[in-house]
Amino acid sequence: MPFKIKLKKGQSYSFEAEDWATNNICLGGTHITSNKKIAVTVSDDSIEQYAPGFGTQESYDLIGDQIVPTTIIGKEYIAIKASSDANNVNKVYITATDKATAVEINGGSSKGGIDLSLSPGETRLVDFPVGSSAMQILSLSNPVYVYQVSGVQKVGKSTNEFGSMLLPTTSGCTGSTRVSFTRQWAEDFFVQIMTKQQNISTF
Repeated sequence: MPFKIKLKKGQSYSFEAEDWATNNICLGGTHITSNKKIAVTVSDDSIEQYAPGFGTQESYDLIGDQIVPTTIIGKEYIAIKASSDANNVNKVYITATDKATAVEINGGSSKGGIDLSLSPGETRLVDFPVGSSAMQILSLSNPVYVYQVSGVQKVGKSTNEFGSMLLPTTSGCTGSTRVSFTRQWAEDFFVQIMTKQQNISTF
């Protein structure tokens, strides 16, 4: 249902899906417009994963990211697995912003991949192909949003610790030559670096 709000400088507004618990309805694909610049942050509190065979929740994580305007998204993306461990969760969500959006995953069905046709605001979940460490996403028509959720299995547990991010497009994204990060725990820690083939020897 469309609605309007009016915000003053420094104010924020939060809303959530009303019926997510019973009918699995989420806010993916929500269309937001504004007459002035705003920041939009999406989050899910919390992502649960149940221990196989036990029915008890072992992971309970807050995930989210600040999304970008439709003028910044692109048609080409590469998603990389958090790690090669088969127990780790890796999910990719693709959201269309325009009608008749055709998307190819790993070259499309003619090359053993997947073909998708999406409507405006429609979000589709795509799993990494078995044995693949990366996924190429190519929109043949309109720019799309690509959002990745990944998890790393906790030591001594059967479930994952989760994180997520909006992926930057590789079409026009120049990347960075220097990036810093902080190790926050003593368990397995993975860093994914994506670059062009000719740049690998410069690391």
